[in-house]
Amino acid sequence: MIELFHLAGTHPVVALPLFFLGFAVIATTLHCLYNLYLHPLRHYPGPTLWAATSVPYTLAFLSGHVSERIAELHAQHGDIVRVAPSRLSYTDPSAWRDIRGHRKAGESENTKEAEFYASSRNNVLGAPRDDHTRFRRVLAHGFSAKAMHLQEPLITRYVDLLIARLRDLVSSKAKSDPNSHPSVKDGERDDGAVNREAVDIVSFFNFTTFDIIGDLSFGSPFGCLETMTLHPWVSSIFDSVADFSLVVTLRRNAPLLLSTLRMVFPNWIGRAQADQAAYAAAQVSKRLALDTERHDFIDAMTFTSTSNSEKGMSREEIIENARIMVLAGSETTATALSAAVYLLCCDSRVKQALTKEVREAFSDETEIDFHGVQRLKYIGAVLDESMRILPPVPGNFPRVAQKGGVVICGKFVPEGVSFLSLCLFSSILLYFFFPFPPSIYPSRHHWPSQFNPEFFLSPADTKPLFTDKILIARNKCKDSPRHLALGHVPQSA
Repeated sequence: MIELFHLAGTHPVVALPLFFLGFAVIATTLHCLYNLYLHPLRHYPGPTLWAATSVPYTLAFLSGHVSERIAELHAQHGDIVRVAPSRLSYTDPSAWRDIRGHRKAGESENTKEAEFYASSRNNVLGAPRDDHTRFRRVLAHGFSAKAMHLQEPLITRYVDLLIARLRDLVSSKAKSDPNSHPSVKDGERDDGAVNREAVDIVSFFNFTTFDIIGDLSFGSPFGCLETMTLHPWVSSIFDSVADFSLVVTLRRNAPLLLSTLRMVFPNWIGRAQADQAAYAAAQVSKRLALDTERHDFIDAMTFTSTSNSEKGMSREEIIENARIMVLAGSETTATALSAAVYLLCCDSRVKQALTKEVREAFSDETEIDFHGVQRLKYIGAVLDESMRILPPVPGNFPRVAQKGGVVICGKFVPEGVSFLSLCLFSSILLYFFFPFPPSIYPSRHHWPSQFNPEFFLSPADTKPLFTDKILIARNKCKDSPRHLALGHVPQSA
């Protein structure tokens, strides 16, 4: 080969890199052409660049805006979009059952994408089919409405502390403002101006929900409301979001590079998730050492039914599920509450209707309890509509087409090569799932103008199509934030 370079008049030091570069360009071009014209998914609609290479999807995934970007693609290309050479995204409600629907015993199912769920194989989120069923049975009552009622005194204590903290903070700000007056309400000053000092309500919601889930899970809170700071575990959860995207991307595209980076930089790649596991292990050990009976999540995980031979959870499984429970029962609830407050601030009509319902139902805040809140219809509709517009978990949970292929939305999808996901963000946001004219939804990009809780109070024949087929199908994902959120909102109305 070196002699060929000499014959061509090019020094090997220069020619060898050019040779490999040319080979890479040719190979990449041929691969893109195969994806466009010979790939089993070539007939599915989607942007040409996204179908030719996974680079656009990967960049969107790393940016944290993949849900919004795919929503735009669905608006352009319809219910089914090819978002990568071997990846399909759906918004058709029937795709939920086809992709993730329950299968009878012995029937194969679309498996979970290994690269996405690699770190969750020992918890309810990513466990294999049999273990997932076992985990769900053990955890079934943990976030139910009945379980929340049993823990009402505990939850109420932290909600009361939240309200007290907010009142103290607002009071101290008012005293420090020379223009403030005790009779002045809603931030108006004597001179007609508006007091623009704000309280970071998102942080306070996170303080509250993490303290509640800490006490429900481990017998003691994280102390966030007391100190008004985030516990290191809480901080590691937020840090792990970007870390997770990077790790999944490397697993999908460069697993050897991921292994190398973990060896070279052990305190960088996957550090946040390792910290969460360490915190969970320490808290589980502390909780199991308690000599008191508590009807909490750890108690549910350690319970083994005597009515059947199904085993309970091992210690490792308890730690892993405790870690995911802290995330599922806290950050999602805080996000749902933050979304509701934001949307209520943007829409005075809904805010007034919600305030009217709460104040007509309760003459004093001491009357507010879980049973009374469950009777409020409008507040539930507000939370459902808030989670529709700003879902706490907008991302996709991908599956791989089962052996032999699968029919989804009436179209055959070949096995193995196809990664399937329901674009929840698009399904519950875009107005083509509503039997209403565009005049009601002038623009799918102006979220506050679309805030309409009355959709969830409509008769069955006028409800949005997604209500029965999407939101009810995902009720296991939304019940945790909804049940906990119902205990928060009325006291601030």
